[in-house]
Amino acid sequence: MKVDVIMRSKNDLNTIVHSLRELSNQIGLDYELYCFDNASSDGTLDVIKEFTKNVFVIKDMDYIPGKVLNQAMFNSKNEIVVFLNSDCIPTHNTWLLELCLKFNEERVGAVYSKQVPRRNCFPLEKEDLERAFLDEQEDFHFFSMAASAIRREVWLETPFREDLRYSEDIAFTHEIKKKSWKVVFSKKSMVEHSHNYDAFEWFLRQRGEGRAEASIFEWDLWKKSLLRYSVLPYLKSVYRDIHYCLENSYYQSILYSPIYRFAQVLGRRIGFIQGLKGDSYV
Repeated sequence: MKVDVIMRSKNDLNTIVHSLRELSNQIGLDYELYCFDNASSDGTLDVIKEFTKNVFVIKDMDYIPGKVLNQAMFNSKNEIVVFLNSDCIPTHNTWLLELCLKFNEERVGAVYSKQVPRRNCFPLEKEDLERAFLDEQEDFHFFSMAASAIRREVWLETPFREDLRYSEDIAFTHEIKKKSWKVVFSKKSMVEHSHNYDAFEWFLRQRGEGRAEASIFEWDLWKKSLLRYSVLPYLKSVYRDIHYCLENSYYQSILYSPIYRFAQVLGRRIGFIQGLKGDSYV
C-alpha cells in the first residue's frame, strides 16, 4: 500500500531536518511526500526541496488552516493521507506503519499518533501532553492533526472547514463521528512534539481555540456557564498541577501554575464568548 504524507511548515529549520530524516527512515509502507510551506524565510524551504519536488508555498494572507488542508487533499491522490507537521519528529521507524495499520479496523476514518514531549519541555506542558496522549479520551472529544491520518473517502464527505483559524481538526473529526466514522488513537505510533509557550502565548492560543469551539459543539446553559466552562476547569487544573509537580519534584512550577492556568482559562473564555456572539473567525 502507498500513502500520501502531507507536511505543513513555517520557519522550522531547527526541527524539519530531523522530521524529514526520520520520515525517510520509515519502513513497511511506501509514501509520496507533499509539503505546504507558509512562506518560510529561514531556510526551511531549501531543506524541503532536498526531500521532495511536491512543494507548495502559501502566502501569509492566504494561509487559512482548513483551506490549506483541503488544498493538500485535492493535490494528493492516495486513499490514506497522513499529516506530519514539520516540528513533529517520529521516534521510531515504524511510526507510519503503526499509524496506518489502524485503518484495517472497520469504519476507521481518522487516526492520531501519540505525542511525547521534547527533552526541554516545560513541566506543565509535559503534564498536559502525558494526560492528553495517555489513552483514548472518553470524557471529551480529542484529536490532533499534527501527526495523524485520514481516509480520503471521509474527506470527500466532509471537507475541512475554512472559516476557522483554530481547531479545524477538532471540527472535522467531530463531524465525521456523527456519520458513524471512528476516530482512534494509535498508541504505538509516536512522535516528539511539544511547545514551550509562555502565559501570553497560551492566552492567544486558547482564545483562538475557545472562539472556534463555540461553533463546533452544542452548548446548553450549564455547559457554557462561567462556573462549568471556566472556573471549575481552572481549579481542577491547578489542583492537578500541584499533585503532578510534587510527585515529579517540579517545585518551581507549582508557583507558576495559577498564572499559567489563568492565562489559558481567561483566553479560552474570551474567545468562547466571541464565538457565541458569532464573530468572524477568519
